[in-house]
Amino acid sequence: MIINTDKKRLLYIGQRRYDRLSGAAQVNIRNIRCLEKIFGENMDFIEPEDSRKFFLYRWGGNRGFREELRKRLSETSYDYAFISQSLLGDVARIIKETAPDTKIVTFFHNIEVQYAREFVRTSGVTHTPFYIAAGMAEKNAVRYSDYYIVLNDRDAELLHRIYHVSPSLILPTSFEDSFDEKKATEAPNKDNGVVQYLFVGSAFFANIEGLGWFIKKVLPYVPGRLVVVGNGMDGYRSVWKDSRVEVHGFVEDLSDFYYTSDIVVSPIFSGGGMKTKIAEALMFGKTIIGTDEALTGYVREPKSMLLCNTAEEFIKSIDRMIGESRICKYNQISRRIFKDNYSYQASLGLLEKFFMS
Repeated sequence: MIINTDKKRLLYIGQRRYDRLSGAAQVNIRNIRCLEKIFGENMDFIEPEDSRKFFLYRWGGNRGFREELRKRLSETSYDYAFISQSLLGDVARIIKETAPDTKIVTFFHNIEVQYAREFVRTSGVTHTPFYIAAGMAEKNAVRYSDYYIVLNDRDAELLHRIYHVSPSLILPTSFEDSFDEKKATEAPNKDNGVVQYLFVGSAFFANIEGLGWFIKKVLPYVPGRLVVVGNGMDGYRSVWKDSRVEVHGFVEDLSDFYYTSDIVVSPIFSGGGMKTKIAEALMFGKTIIGTDEALTGYVREPKSMLLCNTAEEFIKSIDRMIGESRICKYNQISRRIFKDNYSYQASLGLLEKFFMS
């Protein structure tokens, strides 16, 4: 039986809840919350079984999921199917075969084939099967989708160069605003005014690569101490043996780390998409020093974000900030950039315009 509604109806395909929030998970949650505001009760969900096991994506998930998806599409008329990531490209094929009138929207967290190439380069050729499977899945996402949403201009360019299609929407990373201005302005100075650098991110190959470089090439030549926080990072305490490096694993609430830090550092040289922790740092009003890779997709404002790609540039920028007394725990320019560009409200406006046009 086909259900007809006067309002547009959307089926969301992807994980709905997350125990721990990676950057991709935070973007997915943002997408879900914005879509719920737009479609309300006319939004349904279906989650691929074993969705975190990558190689199942090649076949659109297991048999139970495929049958459930086809059943749902045959019983309900959907205007849109929103696929949460381009690794689910074979899901797009199933939807197009079963419900050809449903418009398929695929969200690209990265251009996965480029991301997988970087992963193989930094982690070794044993990961080549990941690269091959990612390319096959993403090729189907492009082939069978009607609309493509990417995070930034770089991914838009890669999408066009690799697959010869253009994105329908550029939707940057964003965060639900949890900033407390009172806490930011009253944050205590720890360690008698010693400059505190903060890195937030999980034990992900690009983060480990960048942090190892920063600890070896930059930290010995600048004053202050580095605090590292992220899921799995505690496993590297024995690797980064330095009295000026404090390492924490998964932390439920990161706010105190942000409020008490002076500078957020992001020495990332590999990867793709957008680094969600940059948007989070802007939300907390932090000054950020990062590489081209770390700041890709973000509005560049030199009073908020300092671009550095070499050890010498990091060292000179930090020394200049200290010499000019520009170290501060609350950068109002960063807050303005966040509210204008990387808040949920900004994302909601872009998605509303896309779906309701």
